[in-house]
Amino acid sequence: MSNAKKTTAQKILGSRIAELRKAKNLTQAELSELIGITPTTLTNIELGKRFLSAPTLDKIKKALNVNYKDLFKDYSNIANAETDYSKAKEALENLYKFHPDLIPAAKMFLELLDR
Repeated sequence: MSNAKKTTAQKILGSRIAELRKAKNLTQAELSELIGITPTTLTNIELGKRFLSAPTLDKIKKALNVNYKDLFKDYSNIANAETDYSKAKEALENLYKFHPDLIPAAKMFLELLDR
């Protein structure tokens, strides 16, 4: 996978995490403490500079009290915003390839897009 595609997937997910965190009125320091990572690590995740592991993603999901569909909302919104289904599907396939730990979540969203 190209670095550009990897970076795009990271930025989309990171941005969504930041959006959900802010909606819950949590600071980066508060969320990072809840999930057991440093605030710097969370900053890098939210900026798309660092990809997170499946266990960390699960901790974020639980701390924000959201589901995977909420976390990956922006992947399907790519299709709506750009009216291009293939780009949304490609983004999910790239996530699927980039981080094998996220295979169950990526498969679920690929199935949703194929409906």
